[in-house]
Amino acid sequence: MATDDQLQTRFVIALLEQGFAIVNELKEKFPSEFSKAIEHAPATAALHCKHPVFIYPAKSGIALDAGRKRKLLGYIGGFENTLAVFMRLCMEHVAPGYRIAMGQDVKGNAIEQCELIREIPPPENEQGEVQCVHVDAAVRDPQQVTDCMAILRTNFQYMLDAKGPLSLFFPFEREYRLVVFPTAHKPAIECLKNFARHYEAARAAFFEAHKPRPPVSEWKAAWCGCNVRLLRKLFPGQNFDPVCVSVDVGGMLAVSGFLPHCGLPVDGIRGFIAATYEVPLS
Repeated sequence: MATDDQLQTRFVIALLEQGFAIVNELKEKFPSEFSKAIEHAPATAALHCKHPVFIYPAKSGIALDAGRKRKLLGYIGGFENTLAVFMRLCMEHVAPGYRIAMGQDVKGNAIEQCELIREIPPPENEQGEVQCVHVDAAVRDPQQVTDCMAILRTNFQYMLDAKGPLSLFFPFEREYRLVVFPTAHKPAIECLKNFARHYEAARAAFFEAHKPRPPVSEWKAAWCGCNVRLLRKLFPGQNFDPVCVSVDVGGMLAVSGFLPHCGLPVDGIRGFIAATYEVPLS
């Protein structure tokens, strides 16, 4: 088994280079906590996993994120239970300095994003659901963002050092699989850098140069076009082909919040933590 320093170093390097990291040694590191989590997983899932991740049925056969309520979620971070204890220990051990992100439950209440997901297998005559490709870091309409140039530089630098948002997966019944696009978090981060540095100034210059004032849709098209040109310059001829990665029961799969990925139909119980790096005060 790798030493703690070796494990953390390998973890950071994998995130920097590929955008994801797999750690399958955690059940040996925390054997007692892991055994308790496995023992209590079915009862904990039955108690908490009540909310469908996919809520609305598809309007057509090609609609994104169509669902039949087979993937049920429950928040467990605010409860004293063995699964949350095991997941927290793993996160703190492999990724020191991270904490569980705060989110909102279905009623709008603030809650830790330490979750348990139970995926139910489909009937024999139906296929399982495949999630659409997405990233987990918040992506918002720039028109909704104010003072975007005031992003804290300390937070920004930590994100560039692979200490940005993480999605952590913990399988408890069978190995978990995820389709990821290795290294594709790098262009996503370049887009964020470009946005933080230039968006407001470029937007003001665009409307100043075009009279009468054009529709906002034209500005958005221009901004997106400039980003595409930037990415082609920074990553000439590079393809971002998907691969399927798996993590064993008792292990952890970490994915950068900026890495494009999609979920596969894997039935069973798994934990999830949305983690953020806690930036120290200077």
